[in-house]
Order: sequence, then structure tokens, then C-alpha cells
Amino acid sequence: MKEIIKNEYEKFKDLMDLYRVITVNKTNYVLSKNNKLVNATISGRLRYNIISISDYPVVGDYVMIPKDSDDVSVIERIIPRYSELSRLGVGQQMNKQVFAANIDLVFIVLSMNVDFNLTKLRNFINISYSANVETVIILTKKDLVTDIDYYVNEVSKVVDSKVLCVNSFDVDDINRIKNICLDKTSILIGSSGVGKSTIINSLINEQHFKTNTIRTSDDQGRHTTVHRELIEIEKNSYIIDTPGIRIINSHIIGEIDEHFDDIFDASKKCSFRDCSHQHEPGCNVLFEIDNGTIEKDRLEQYFKALKYNRFLEKRNKNKEKKA
Repeated sequence: MKEIIKNEYEKFKDLMDLYRVITVNKTNYVLSKNNKLVNATISGRLRYNIISISDYPVVGDYVMIPKDSDDVSVIERIIPRYSELSRLGVGQQMNKQVFAANIDLVFIVLSMNVDFNLTKLRNFINISYSANVETVIILTKKDLVTDIDYYVNEVSKVVDSKVLCVNSFDVDDINRIKNICLDKTSILIGSSGVGKSTIINSLINEQHFKTNTIRTSDDQGRHTTVHRELIEIEKNSYIIDTPGIRIINSHIIGEIDEHFDDIFDASKKCSFRDCSHQHEPGCNVLFEIDNGTIEKDRLEQYFKALKYNRFLEKRNKNKEKKA
């Protein structure tokens, strides 16, 4: 447990116990402390003080409940997070959705078959980098491909993070993952069917999550995980499985250019300094897309990030006016 969590707990330890959120089902929470599980809801006072949806407890949060609580407890306090993974809400509402908290390590899982997609990888990287946590790429199903180096080289074009190529049923490969996880809270993110649940089942050596076989028609896995859950691998070592993310709107905070450096570099050669990269003649970004150097989906993600940052700026200005 990090010092920031311990220090906050010390302030209230005489009145409340510290638990961790392991699953969330709408307004119901399952909490864990030393393998003791309790069901909980949030208190009316805490609910009243919540400003946005991102302030509700999520998997990985440390929370405090009154001592000697019954089977159904009440969460009175959420310990401030030292990290969080989030994305934009799907649809018209552009709210930040936090889906995991207090994470030390993100495993981005891709399969080395027809599901392999660099655009998806970039989107997941944006989520991970925005949280400012260690990132490792796991390429699964190495037993189904012959040219592993091709996939590793493709990933290296996008990110310089550590890459593990694994067969999720191979003991040595699983031990390589486990060694990286020790004394950390990790999370697996990736599309449906890439093998996230299989990895966790192998890490804990039991069939904790239901998994399905690969579809023989297209080598793709079937979606199995339906909720997020914090699992203890070993003492002080935890991992979170997540449902496959099909539509990714990464929550990008700060300088857009840091996350879309390929578009930023290409834009330096545009004919107009204020080029919108949509229809102007002499737009080098559109030229790079036509040449296949930059993917079209990448530019669409860039526009979404710009739109959301403008939304944040406007909302913050409105808050300052009301203050």
C-alpha cells in the first residue's frame, strides 16, 4: 500500500476501517480487506457531495466504512486516488468515465491474428499515458502465428514500451507476466476476445473467469468478461480484468501534441499555419493519410481529443465565473 493511502487512513483509523473496491454493480459495491468481503452502498452524505460521475467509487478505490459494520456496510469516505484510468462517455454526453483507480501498471493486450490493429493500440496507449503509469504491451496467441517479429516491429512503430509475446497457456510466459505484477496493482485492457481472462486464470491457476474458444471462421475470440473485478494474484499483488472496449474515447488531458506527435509533426509542413486538416489545399496531414503514413482513424481520434479539450476549457471557465 502506498504512503499516500496509509497517511489518509491514519486520519480516520479510530472510527473507520479501510477496504478496497473489488467489484461494482451500479450502486452496489463489493469490498475486500484481508480476504474478508462485505457488500456496501455509499452514504447519503457522500452522495450529496459527489459532483460528477467520475467521483463515484470504482474498482481499485480505497474506501472507508464505519468499524463493526454489518453484512451491508456504508461507504463514508473515498481515499483520494493516486492514479485513475478513464475515457470519455459514449454518445453526446462528454463526461469523463473513470473505470479503474490506484493503478500502477497497465497491460495493453492485443492478439497476433486478424484482431491486430495499431489504431486500437494508439487509443489504448492514450488511456494509459494519460494516467501516467507504467505500460507493457502483451501480444497473445503467439502459437497461432509464424512471424512474431512482424508484430513486434509494428508495435515498436507506435510505442517504445516493453513487449511480451505470449501463449496464455504456457507456464513460462505466464511467469514472465507475474514477475512484472509483483507488489503492484495491474490492469488488463484490450478488445474482446484477445485473451485477457485466460491470462488471469493462468496467473491465479484457476478458472476464475469464464473463457470461450476462438471462432474458427476468423480466429477471433468471443467476449466473455462482463464486469471489472480486482483479483489478488499473490500477497500485495493485484490485477483487474476488464470487459472488451469496442469504442474507445480516450480522456486526454494536457498537451494534445504529446499524444498525437505524428499528426503534429506532419502539420508542420502544411501550407497554412492554421490548417484544420479537413479540406485545405496543401494539407500535409491529409497527404500523409492518402499515402498511408497516418491512419484516417488516427485523425478522427485527434479531432475528438481537440473537441473534448475545448469542452473542458469552456466548462472550467464557467466554473470560475460562478466561483
